Amino acid sequence: MILTGASAEPSIQPRWRAHLVTLTLIACGLLVLMARRTDQLTDAQVWVEEGSQIIPSFLQHGWKAFLIPINGYLITSSRAITFLALALGGLEHYPAVSTGLGLLLTAAIFTWMGTAPLIVRGGALLPLAVALVPSDVEVFVVPLYTFWFAGLALFGLMLWQPRDRSRVPARVAIALVCGFSNPVVIPLSAVAVTRAAIARTRHEVAVAVAMVLAAGIQLWVVRGTPGISAIPTSADAALVMARFVGYPLLLGFTNEPPTLWVCIAAALHAVFLLVLLVPRESRARRLALLGLFWFGACTSMLRCQPPTLMHPVFAGPRYFFFPFVFLNWLWLDALLSANTMVARIAPVAVAVLILASTARNFNRRHQHLAWNAAVHELSLQGHASFPLHYDGSVERHWTLKLAPCGNRLCKVP
Repeated sequence: MILTGASAEPSIQPRWRAHLVTLTLIACGLLVLMARRTDQLTDAQVWVEEGSQIIPSFLQHGWKAFLIPINGYLITSSRAITFLALALGGLEHYPAVSTGLGLLLTAAIFTWMGTAPLIVRGGALLPLAVALVPSDVEVFVVPLYTFWFAGLALFGLMLWQPRDRSRVPARVAIALVCGFSNPVVIPLSAVAVTRAAIARTRHEVAVAVAMVLAAGIQLWVVRGTPGISAIPTSADAALVMARFVGYPLLLGFTNEPPTLWVCIAAALHAVFLLVLLVPRESRARRLALLGLFWFGACTSMLRCQPPTLMHPVFAGPRYFFFPFVFLNWLWLDALLSANTMVARIAPVAVAVLILASTARNFNRRHQHLAWNAAVHELSLQGHASFPLHYDGSVERHWTLKLAPCGNRLCKVP
């Protein structure tokens, strides 16, 4: 028995050390994400639809507001944060409580992604690569935008090791909860069905069924909303795709590079990406990442009209989030796979340019809005106008006007 215990001890210690290293790297990713949106931590504010739609819907309808779509689709994760924040802190402490809950959800998704058996190399470094996307951090820390991270968890299901049978109940739960939180589940459900048809395993079928169920409900909600998507012209599509590929290498120098520079950078970057497909042993997973990059870029182009208005810093940075994450993961995979100095040249060079772009747009600032003053006014007068941030400036902020409506508070014009 003594010998058995002595021989088991060395195997237990390395396992705990590995877990500790994994959690430390995931925590570093979360800390970097927080460092890129410090204003929301030190001066928590309420943003756009979170204040104009989600808060008043819960105040007026209670838990039934979970069934009300936002801009045409369900975002259950964001609604759950608001529901809990109102229950725990009320309107007075809502900004800080909701921000804290949003960070907890992001941390949970980071932990899930950093420990999942994905086909992509990187493991616990994958959340850090997410936190270092070379764009403005519109979707970071703000509770409303946690549904983007829910979408990222759905993409993770598509990158799962096909033969891995672990965490099946959790994967099904992710497919349902995150599927009810981001409409990206609609096209991804087709990918899940394809994976299940190829793998022919029960766990993949279970995940695919959950994805299809969530997608069906999202489609049922979307069908009642006038569509805003449209197919862009070929010229616009080519220009915007060049921006998706070229901007990560150029934003470290200027946020408004000339079109010629963008096209040249995009061409060079595309060549490097094609070279990454040469090694046969890594081709499948890199093709998957390139496919997800293309998928993310195309869905963004269909969503924003005209797509040429999108910019990773100035206009709709959220539309660059998924594509830039997959580019970061692809180059991280290449860097970790390189076993010679020559093989490391391109990944290191691209990583330096991407990190320079990230550094130039590392933090987002906003001006203070007096949410607590509105809470005080509401308690004194029974009605008040709550300030909501739109783009971080006081001049262009929105307002939420609340007044009594029976025994509830209601949004008023």
